[in-house]
Amino acid sequence: MKRHFLTAALGLCLLLAGAQSVMAAGFALYEWSARGNALGGTLVGRADDASAVAFNPAGITQIDGTQIQVGFSAISPMADLVYNGQSTKGADNTWLPPHAYIAHKLNDDWAIGLGVYSRFGLGTEYEKARWPGAANIYY
Repeated sequence: MKRHFLTAALGLCLLLAGAQSVMAAGFALYEWSARGNALGGTLVGRADDASAVAFNPAGITQIDGTQIQVGFSAISPMADLVYNGQSTKGADNTWLPPHAYIAHKLNDDWAIGLGVYSRFGLGTEYEKARWPGAANIYY
């Protein structure tokens, strides 16, 4: 028993010693439905439409019959950066992440659903030579 504990502890130490820093530049998307956006993402606790497939898949058992939902969100991020007197403006982009869901209640105990939605996919562009963070990121 003691040997297994020491082996596990040594393995954990080796795993943690190999950990590295990661720098991510993505934007997470939670725009999975218009209702979910309007309610501030509180659909995790309730299921009123087929978007429950994304928010809380267990909630599709509360939906009667078959429901289909299709849509997209229009997202237009803006970025202005001022650093040490230098200023630059990010490119004006518009992103249209889509979402589509279908949920069908088979009986009181079983339901099936399918969702197609984007979890990531936004971006911002800067002029490569004009902003202080150009050594790190420009797109």
